[in-house]
Amino acid sequence: MIFISLLQKYEEIRKSLEKCSIEKDIDFFVNLRKTGSLAPAPVVYENYYNTQRNATPVRSPVPVAISRRGPLPTPTSAPGEADYATVDGYSLIHH
Repeated sequence: MIFISLLQKYEEIRKSLEKCSIEKDIDFFVNLRKTGSLAPAPVVYENYYNTQRNATPVRSPVPVAISRRGPLPTPTSAPGEADYATVDGYSLIHH
């Protein structure tokens, strides 16, 4: 009895899958999610290291060359704090 019920369910699923169309599914998804014929506005870079933030971002019409930042500072620990180091994915905390 259970076996027959399972076979009927499998047959229903098989018939449903036969009716599926990949092309129609892709077209439906594209039409549902499309944003229009124009490219979206560029994302404005926000410097999180700058303590003074602009209320309105300033956008330059001329592309600005991206400069490399200098070397990262060497972390220091205050007396009594744990020393922390990461080398090649291996982390070490020394108390």
